[in-house]
Amino acid sequence: MAACGDDTGRGSGGSGGSGGAGGAGGSGGMDAAPDGVPGDGGGLPFGANCTANDQCASNLCFMGGTQSYCSQHCTSPADCPPQATGCNMMGFCRRG
Repeated sequence: MAACGDDTGRGSGGSGGSGGAGGAGGSGGMDAAPDGVPGDGGGLPFGANCTANDQCASNLCFMGGTQSYCSQHCTSPADCPPQATGCNMMGFCRRG
């Protein structure tokens, strides 16, 4: 996975988990879809504030530090929507 800049939204949370220093649901982690694969989510667009995966059209609510928003997985900035500011070091598109 390519590193595309730093992630200022990281924090500490529970032990272990995907997507960060914290566990799923911790302030530094990311709530993973039940099977770990994005699926049919809610209707919120990329960058919208969220509290759970099922609220987002991408079925991916990134939660880190003091922010949580609908995101999507990426390996480079080209994988992100135009309004994103890049791909963070954890493989999630950053909102602008």
